[in-house]
Amino acid sequence: MAYVLTQFTVEDFMKWKVVFDEFVPIRKRYSSKGARAFRVQGDPKAVVVLTEFEDLDRAIEMYASKDFKDAILRAGVIGTEMVMSLEEVDWLSA
Repeated sequence: MAYVLTQFTVEDFMKWKVVFDEFVPIRKRYSSKGARAFRVQGDPKAVVVLTEFEDLDRAIEMYASKDFKDAILRAGVIGTEMVMSLEEVDWLSA
């Protein structure tokens, strides 16, 4: 499995969330196994998403796709999003 951490600054969280939810079928098409969205405490415009992918190459394709670029425009993303691919090296139960 591969993980991608994405950080966005958004105009309005609820506007962004609607587009994020609508994007599920497209994420699945690019091998997404699921995504978790977080708001940064104390900054309502800062959003972080952790997405699990079956295939990192497909994930990279998604973030470069017209679908993704159109979605972030519709969602009201301000500035440039930060996208970071992650390799899991360990997991601790507590």
